[in-house]
Amino acid sequence: ATPISSIVESLGIQPENVTTNMKSFQSLDPEIVRRRVDRQVDGIDSISYELSGTTLVFSGSAPAAGIDAARANALTVAGIDSVDTSAVTDSDLQKLRQEVESLSGTRFIFDNGIDLAANQESALRNFAQRLAELQSAAARSAHHIEIGVLGSTDSSGTVEANTRLAIRRGIAVSSVLSEFGISSTVIQESDTTDADQASTDNASLRNASVTLALTPLNDRP
Repeated sequence: ATPISSIVESLGIQPENVTTNMKSFQSLDPEIVRRRVDRQVDGIDSISYELSGTTLVFSGSAPAAGIDAARANALTVAGIDSVDTSAVTDSDLQKLRQEVESLSGTRFIFDNGIDLAANQESALRNFAQRLAELQSAAARSAHHIEIGVLGSTDSSGTVEANTRLAIRRGIAVSSVLSEFGISSTVIQESDTTDADQASTDNASLRNASVTLALTPLNDRP
């Protein structure tokens, strides 16, 4: 940089006759702002940005923590007043949604009555443990997993008795889920097989199924 004394001397002014008052200055030139952003928002190759006035608009895909970090870092940049991440896909949420969809409809088989069949108790508890982990992951992405349990019977017995038994099976599964801190709704109806079915003693029909739906927290009643 050229010394101030050289500049004033070139103008025919003696340096001792000049009083300087220096103030810091940060340029708001868009290109310079972009360079600042490049330094602050680094390490996430899956997202990009555009500068719209004083708003930084992100797009792409990144984990929730990466999105939060990019937003926080961008807001420290001189020339950036706001950040828009609405076009960024939360990759954590995307993976969570896929797993929730794959687990929805999981069924647990019962012996006659409300006793789970062999190996089903451990399967249900493993399912509940994983579901509790997914519920925590959903909360970190401002979502919640709505859980419903629907009991089922085969067609042996009366409709009234089967309906009562199906609901009791739903309650049995829901009770195990509650041991893991999971709230669920037992659907107060039954999934019973038509009496005209060829087999009235089909073990696979004696079950309770768990349905899952991932919803934003602000959409909950």
